[in-house]
Amino acid sequence: MAACTMRTLQVTRCLAVRLTYSRRCCSSTSSNSTSPSSSNSTTSSSSNVEHFDVVVAGGGMAGFAMACSLGQSKILSDLKILVLEGGPRTDSCLETLKDAQHSNRVCALAPPTVRLLQKLGVWPDIVAVRTGTVKRMQVWESESDSMITFGDGQRPLAHIVENCVTVEALRKHIPSSVQVRYESRVQGYVLPDAHSDALPLLTLQDGTKLQAELLIGCDGAASAVRQAMRSSTVSWNYGQAAVVATLQLEQEDNETNTTAWQKFLPTGPLAILPLERGLSSLVWSTSPAHAKALLAMDDLNFAAAINSAMWSSERSQPVPWLEAVQQQGLQVIKDIGRLLSPHSTSQTSYKQLPPSVSGVLPGSRASFPLGLSHAVHYAGSRVVLVGDAAHRVHPLAGQGANMGFGDVAALTSALETSLLLGEHVGTTRCLHEYERERQKENAIMLAATDALQRLYSTTFPPVVLLRALGLSAVHAIAPVKERIEAYMEQ
Repeated sequence: MAACTMRTLQVTRCLAVRLTYSRRCCSSTSSNSTSPSSSNSTTSSSSNVEHFDVVVAGGGMAGFAMACSLGQSKILSDLKILVLEGGPRTDSCLETLKDAQHSNRVCALAPPTVRLLQKLGVWPDIVAVRTGTVKRMQVWESESDSMITFGDGQRPLAHIVENCVTVEALRKHIPSSVQVRYESRVQGYVLPDAHSDALPLLTLQDGTKLQAELLIGCDGAASAVRQAMRSSTVSWNYGQAAVVATLQLEQEDNETNTTAWQKFLPTGPLAILPLERGLSSLVWSTSPAHAKALLAMDDLNFAAAINSAMWSSERSQPVPWLEAVQQQGLQVIKDIGRLLSPHSTSQTSYKQLPPSVSGVLPGSRASFPLGLSHAVHYAGSRVVLVGDAAHRVHPLAGQGANMGFGDVAALTSALETSLLLGEHVGTTRCLHEYERERQKENAIMLAATDALQRLYSTTFPPVVLLRALGLSAVHAIAPVKERIEAYMEQ
């Protein structure tokens, strides 16, 4: 009886919201020709301005995920939504990607992202094409013998998915009620100030003018929407470049490829991520000069450089006293770990070496500069930022895409709550609620990855000693390590 009453209440509230929203739209149409019309209206004959409830500026993973999430929401599905994608509509489909060469741009999708993609109906299509599964992870460094492993080899910690596969799967699941316009580039934005009743006005390069109740900026790290908001950013470059490639591995037919390997070098981390048996994805953060040299090598020397960096036990600056202190400290930590967790598998795990790299897929090598940026404000008057438009992070933790998908889920939830409260789309209260939630989460991840990058980029002996003992302590003390693993699997 109680469940039935609650369901009736929810339906009544949704109907009330939609009726209120429809009346408000009709009222604003009759009184102001530049305000949004009702959902069935397309163009204002007096001003030749097209009106939408939501305009998503930018496609890609963030924009298409936003379109899927809004369009599939039972509460938001009546909104008139437009996605502006600057690139052309491609003829590629998921079936053709299944037989295509692996792309060099991949993301490590964490469990929360996978759950969102499952909710949107996207994940089965991604799995049907191909994914790499990370069931174990080993992290170590070149300047000490410390290491840590995650995962039991059974449950997935993350899935390595090519960006193009994720984008095409999301594109496929955008509801037909959502308009997507390709090759649509915005020439300029006119955004309202905080005390204005005006709406965001967009002028496309072909002269088309659009107005929206809410403008969502999903247009990447060089976001024009963020610039139009005049939102300041905290940003810096790391003086590094990431070299990416698709690697061929020497593996036996009965060997699996489910381990992610990451080694911290003084010039930056080197990561090898599993795709399928015999294939892995490389992300090597290094100096721009070294990145240029790696790209110029032939395939044989490139593979040799990776193997050498991964397998070498040489220190960049050998310090005899440091080695002795490290060994003593590591032994003490292991003894403490045995006392606290006598049955922990961390005590019996040993450093392993990744499989040998035998080659690289043709044309898969590329590089891009690395940096950090974080928008001071995600939200303005009827405008909000999502994904890389709001934040950019070092790839060492593989969290950039996951942060963007987290933004999508949070903004959808905030908009649903806003409409259930009888508010119109894009209220200041709603957008600031989203901003508070996501800035808190994203700032923690940005700070953590930046701290790790700086911590492992020095060879100063006291710092090397402290980080070696700290990493070994986390590995040896089971309760601490289990908390980290639980967080990774949330």
